[in-house]
Amino acid sequence: MKLLFAIDLSGAYEPVLDQAIGWAERLDATLDLAFVGLYDDLYEFVSDPRVRELLAVESARIREEHRQQLEDLLLRIPQAHRGRAFQPAGPPATAITSLENDYDALVLGTHGRSGLSHLWLGSVCERVVRTSHKPIIALRIPHDAA
Repeated sequence: MKLLFAIDLSGAYEPVLDQAIGWAERLDATLDLAFVGLYDDLYEFVSDPRVRELLAVESARIREEHRQQLEDLLLRIPQAHRGRAFQPAGPPATAITSLENDYDALVLGTHGRSGLSHLWLGSVCERVVRTSHKPIIALRIPHDAA
C-alpha cells in the first residue's frame, strides 16, 4: 500500500507528521511526502528584469530549502515505511490530486477552520476531498500547534 502525505512546511506539521507515520505503520504502507510551493508565483507579474532576476534567485533558494526540509522529514519515517519526497508545482489542491493515481490514499492535515476564517483562507484539504478519486485521511492540526 502507498500513501501520499501532502505536508504544509509553513505550518505546524509536526503533530500531523507523527500521525501520518502512525497510519503508514498501521496499514503497512509506504509514506511519500509532497509539499506544493508557489515559487514562480512570486514574480509572475513583475516586469522589471532586475527585480525578476532577484526574485527568481530567492525563489530557487526557498525551493532548495524546502527540498532539504522534505529530505530531513523523510529520515523521520522508519525505513520500512519511507518513500520519496515530491515538490509538485501549481495550485496546491490541483498539484496534490495530480499525483493521486500512484497512491491508495491521500493523507492531509486540516486546521478545521469555519466561518470567516474558512471563507477567507479556504481549505486545501476540502478542495482535495471534493476533487480526488482516492480515499482521504484527514488529520486535524491541533489549535495550539497552529
